[in-house]
Amino acid sequence: MEMIKDFEDGQHVFNQLLVTQVDKCVTTQGRSYLNVTLQDSSGSILGKKWDVFDGDLEVFKEGNIVAVEGEVLKYKGSLQFKIISGAQVSVSDVDVTRFIPQAPVPREELEKKLNAYIESLKDEDLKKIVVYLINKFHDKYVIHPAAVRNHHNFASGLLYHSLCMADLGEEVCKLYTKLNRDWVIAGALIHDLGKTIFANYRQLADLYFLFLAIQAHKRRRDIADAFLCRSNGELDQSERLCSIPQSPIDNELLIKDGGRNDWVCRLVRCRLWVVSRF
Repeated sequence: MEMIKDFEDGQHVFNQLLVTQVDKCVTTQGRSYLNVTLQDSSGSILGKKWDVFDGDLEVFKEGNIVAVEGEVLKYKGSLQFKIISGAQVSVSDVDVTRFIPQAPVPREELEKKLNAYIESLKDEDLKKIVVYLINKFHDKYVIHPAAVRNHHNFASGLLYHSLCMADLGEEVCKLYTKLNRDWVIAGALIHDLGKTIFANYRQLADLYFLFLAIQAHKRRRDIADAFLCRSNGELDQSERLCSIPQSPIDNELLIKDGGRNDWVCRLVRCRLWVVSRF
C-alpha cells in the first residue's frame, strides 16, 4: 500500500487510513457531504465524501482505521482525496504503527532521559511517588501521543512532551533559584499522566485516544483548579490536604516540604492526588 506522501494527482487508490477528523457539511444546494481528514505515518490528506449514506458517520469516525477507495485530485494547488467508499477495519488486523507519525527522538532515548530525570530527584519521598505513578501507567505513558492533534500528536508524544516540559522546568529553576527543583521536575513528568486514564482505548490499539479523552482531561484540570482556589482560604497546609479524599499515597509524604514554594507544591500535590485516585 502506498503512503500518503506518495499520492499523485489522478491516482486511483485502495488503501487503509486512519480517520483523525470528520465534519458533516452542507453544500450551497443543501446536500450533505463529509470532510474527512485521513492519515498515515507519512502525513495526512483532506478527503471529501460527496455521497453520504446511512452508516457513513459510524465508519468515518475519529480514531477508526478505514479501508477506503477513492481518487486523488488536485484542488487549488493541494491534493485532496475524493472518497468513493469505505469500510471500518479491525485494529487487530493491521499494523497500527503505519498510521501514526513517530517521535523525532527514538523511544529508547526518551526512556533513558526519563530515568535520568527520575534519578536526579533528591527528595526520596517525592521520587517514590513519581516512580510509583509512572510505573503504574508506564506502557501507555511511553507510547501514547500527547493529543489527537495540535501538539505532539505522534507515537510517544506524551513522553516527549513531558520531557520537554521538564527541560523547560530545569532552565526556569536556574533563573528562579528559590524554586524547589524536585517539585518542578516531578510536576512536569506527571502533569499529563491522566491522559493515559481518561481515554477510549478500544480505538487504534491503545495508541490514539478520542475527543472524549480531551474533554475528560479538561474536567480533570477543572478539579485541580477548584482545589487550588479552595486552598487559598484560611486552612493551614495540612488541613487543606486532609480536606480532600484520601489518596492511596500517604499524604504525609506530600507535606514534608514545610511550605517551600507553596503555590508550586500545592499544584503538584493536587495533580498527584487527582492522578493517584485512578
